[in-house]
Amino acid sequence: MSVNEVFYCSSLIHLFFVAIYPSSDSNGRIARLLEKWFLAEKLE
Repeated sequence: MSVNEVFYCSSLIHLFFVAIYPSSDSNGRIARLLEKWFLAEKLE
C-alpha cells in the first residue's frame, strides 16, 4: 500500500465512522483516534 493510499484509507475510516456512529458528542474524538491508529499501524 502506497503512502497516498494509506492517507486516503485513513480519511475514509474517519468519514465512515463519523457517518455511522450514533453519538454526536464523541464521534469526532473516536474517529480521530481510529484514524491515527490506522496511520500508525500502516506507516511503521
